[in-house]
Amino acid sequence: MSQSDENGGPDRSSASDAVYQLIRERLLHGYYPPGKALREIELSTELSFSRTPVREALRRLASQGLVDFVPNKGAKVATWRQADLLQIFILRANLEGYAARRAAVEITDESIGTLTAISRAMEAAAMSKSDSRADVLSDLNDTFHHAIMSSSGDGRIAGVTEGIQQVGLVWLTFHRYTAEQLERSLHHHRELIHAFQQHDPDWAESVMRCHIFAARSALSESLLLASRY
Repeated sequence: MSQSDENGGPDRSSASDAVYQLIRERLLHGYYPPGKALREIELSTELSFSRTPVREALRRLASQGLVDFVPNKGAKVATWRQADLLQIFILRANLEGYAARRAAVEITDESIGTLTAISRAMEAAAMSKSDSRADVLSDLNDTFHHAIMSSSGDGRIAGVTEGIQQVGLVWLTFHRYTAEQLERSLHHHRELIHAFQQHDPDWAESVMRCHIFAARSALSESLLLASRY
């Protein structure tokens, strides 16, 4: 059991962060399916932490829309209708399109170099035959988008978009992409970098919005196929 206890202590904050990261990763990778009950005592035993950091982590995840609290029943993995998920991508297109526009003006050569390195790492991962390829691509993609948020010069945008991005990733990860959809996504990343190099806000916003709507299309196709079986 963690050194953190029910009364709190010096390790309480770090324990809460650790539990949050553990549960979040499992939610994003589908380890806990939609609608599954998330009982504090079971998670406490499973993760080897006391119930206090588990409770705090669940509240934090609920604020991001990944967990729902049901009166008299406790927490469960959030369940989203297809229409809700597709609507989320409209919000993403607006928010991340705005961030890309801002980033095109504010971005530094160093940040462009960082985005280029991430893009190349994704290209290499896409060629890999590893069983963890999709996980690596998903993590790199998350890093790429967060780097753009950070380059926008608007510290609020990352916090606003974080929960929205994660909800989409619960359902749409690189596990769901076809080869064609993956190449299209990587191409969008390369074009975004070109737009940033030219410091062209119109170009950057247009590509980002196209990128997000392409992801929405891939999600829609995936859910349609799943509904047939």
